[in-house]
Amino acid sequence: MPPALDKAIQQLPIPLLGTVPSDTDLMDFEFSGRRLVELGDDLKEYYAKMSEGMEEVIHHLIENLINFVQSREYVRIAKKFDKKVNGDNSP
Repeated sequence: MPPALDKAIQQLPIPLLGTVPSDTDLMDFEFSGRRLVELGDDLKEYYAKMSEGMEEVIHHLIENLINFVQSREYVRIAKKFDKKVNGDNSP
């Protein structure tokens, strides 16, 4: 956890109960001050759809979710997650 974030959390009136593992590339973006839209064209498409209205945004997100779930990448990630959950440390 970056020191600045840790310091801010310590100043809160409630304790930190835990953390969620994060992607180091995303953290680098978050704490560098760069805009998140630099991450990829998918986010640029999302922001473009925002100008067309919320219905288009939702349609776009659902379409991308369906495409991802039907992809080989989803299967690869699901298998990797299943191995971690079930204690299998093989690649």
